[in-house]
Amino acid sequence: MIKTRKRITRFSIWVATWATMAAGSAGSTDVSEQELASFVMQHVAALEAEVRYGDGGLLSNEALLDKALSHKAGWREPYGDLQLFAKAIGGHAVLLVCTRDFSQAILEDSGCTAQFDKFRSSETSPCEFSFTETTVCEVKQ
Repeated sequence: MIKTRKRITRFSIWVATWATMAAGSAGSTDVSEQELASFVMQHVAALEAEVRYGDGGLLSNEALLDKALSHKAGWREPYGDLQLFAKAIGGHAVLLVCTRDFSQAILEDSGCTAQFDKFRSSETSPCEFSFTETTVCEVKQ
């Protein structure tokens, strides 16, 4: 029952996010952290597939983002002016979202866990990856 509730919640977030995009407001930087997390989870899944089954582990940040997500029209729109960084860590993809001026990390998610990993905007954290090879796939309880 808990798994079903999580799936319904994720689906609801996904539907709300895409409805917002269709209305034309998702391209602004006014997207909430929860909506942004939904996009991050979708995009990190594509990055994870590229790292695990393609040559993504060998690609640099922009090359990895472009190769994994270029087939998704408008994929950058929800992020507005935010900065995106993708990296392979321990054989898994990690996506980091930072402020426009690179001064603060906002969200970070790995492709190897089913749940969203980290909201970092409440922390005083620099725009740097916080995962290591040993912590990238830890499941938080």
